[in-house]
Amino acid sequence: LINNSGRINVEGGTLSIPGTQLSNSGSLDIAAGATLATAGQAFINAGVIRGLGTVALGGATLTYSGTLQPGGSGASGRLSITGNLSNASDGTIEAEIGGTGAGVSVDGYDQVAVSGALNLSGGTLSSPLIKSFTPSAGQSFDLITAGAASGSFTTTDLPAGFNGSLLFDNLLVPPVFV
Repeated sequence: LINNSGRINVEGGTLSIPGTQLSNSGSLDIAAGATLATAGQAFINAGVIRGLGTVALGGATLTYSGTLQPGGSGASGRLSITGNLSNASDGTIEAEIGGTGAGVSVDGYDQVAVSGALNLSGGTLSSPLIKSFTPSAGQSFDLITAGAASGSFTTTDLPAGFNGSLLFDNLLVPPVFV
């Protein structure tokens, strides 16, 4: 077991954690184009994972009771998970909305892209508006994509004007502004 209780910055290339389970109770920042690879081992997150890169799990699962911040705080972007993602009842995804482009840093909104299965066991989806963005009626935002999805969030903290319903349409989770 490797346990991070401090800070890990993956600024480029691939940081491989070979042959053992990874646990994060600190912060993990993954830059655009960078990858944290677990060699097919499970990853337990009780801390914060943020950034624009990739968590490569193989066929394993990232289980989080902490916070996922695609793009980072105050910046939009896409955090990719190659493998499965499962949340605990106290896990939070903070996906900010600052424009209409999925996972892009300029005039975009945050996105968590899961290649495998997404299993929601409660937790919170928080989606504050950033960059003075004002959505228009009928706009939807695909904050989470997955190869398969089940479950739901217990709490959704969405901006005023969103209908609050999260629909799995082609396995996307789009809050719609009304």
